[in-house]
Amino acid sequence: MDADYNLCSLFSSTQAPELFIEVLVAVSSGLKGSIAHAGPIEKGHIFEQLALNTSSAVRVISMAKKTHGFRPAFHMRNIIIAGLFQLMDNCVSAFASQALDGEVRERLKFMFTATKKFTRSPKVLRPLLSELEHHVAIKSALVTKEPTLKASIEAEMPSLRVKGRCLRKEEWVTVCDNLKRHLAPEMVGTGLVNYALPKTCSNCHSVVYCSPQCQREDWSARHRKECREMCIDYLERSYANLSYSYSTRASHLSSIWHTFETLAVTFGNPFTSNARVEATLIEPSRGATGYVFVPLPKYTATFEPFIPTFKRERFNDILEPFRHQIARLAHLPSPLQVGLPELNLMHWVELAQSFDIHLIVLLRRVRITILPPAAYNYNVQRDPKVVGSDYEIVQVMWFFTSPIRCWRDEIYPCSPS
Repeated sequence: MDADYNLCSLFSSTQAPELFIEVLVAVSSGLKGSIAHAGPIEKGHIFEQLALNTSSAVRVISMAKKTHGFRPAFHMRNIIIAGLFQLMDNCVSAFASQALDGEVRERLKFMFTATKKFTRSPKVLRPLLSELEHHVAIKSALVTKEPTLKASIEAEMPSLRVKGRCLRKEEWVTVCDNLKRHLAPEMVGTGLVNYALPKTCSNCHSVVYCSPQCQREDWSARHRKECREMCIDYLERSYANLSYSYSTRASHLSSIWHTFETLAVTFGNPFTSNARVEATLIEPSRGATGYVFVPLPKYTATFEPFIPTFKRERFNDILEPFRHQIARLAHLPSPLQVGLPELNLMHWVELAQSFDIHLIVLLRRVRITILPPAAYNYNVQRDPKVVGSDYEIVQVMWFFTSPIRCWRDEIYPCSPS
């Protein structure tokens, strides 16, 4: 019988998921160690108990995923740290002398797939990547003896390593909520800065700034009017486990920046010419290369109703420069548009289990890189710290929506997935 939301919430509040996994890891390690001295009958019991352990682990993960807000990611991180992959490795090692039965194999597949679904969360990606790198380095049974898991892990590692670059603080882009922020010389053309604690509004805890000057300017321009509502929103989100931390936001923004750059160098002029005059919508959880361009009127009509009232002014302020660019380019023939200062509007939707995280990013193109033809999966492995970037982040804002939905299908119902 499936557990309901209230039971899962109680399970979560006591940190039971990670505690259960710790116990299961300890039990499986003991069982694995006893196999060498066990007789045929005892071995049969040990194999049966190891199989039951995988069933218990699946139930624990399923209950953790039914919690609200960022709690599923919180639990998945702690479950990985508690030794989920050691539990899986113990099982595979013990069954090495005989084939895993179908049910156990499906449970192991479920566990790995469950962790993959949280790789958009930096808090989960960090321990997940560390664990997998460890098992690959020591050539554990998990990555050598079970063909299905081995193939899945090998297929995922390149993508996980690329995502892992956004975990390094020195490669985070600057997060600043002043819509007219002042970029220091070393930031122009890169968006990168040396990591430092952000200047956060002490009242609402919802906006951050790269400098005291930006904080003062934004307070005078708009934050004075929105701070009270943002404070209420912050308290409500905190109660519902929906606090959007600075580190998570910076990591998401770094991923957005690198993804847009990769799309531009991969698809070239067909992509960049459309991105000058239409909003680019990407839902990475549904495929990073599955972008669609949305005319600005249609884009505004689709998303503005979901933006909190107290953020509407920010939304319109971000769109205004892009609107001016569209109007200006409408009077120029296509060949003359290339080379002009370009702004690009990107709408990024992160699927977070029970809700969507929306990030609206205005980028400016500062150079043009032309590469030999190559697939997206090849170009995405370029290190922006080494090769630099064609784009800088100008302005950004975020909001949440629930329940989750496929926004591309709502805008273009017949569009391919």
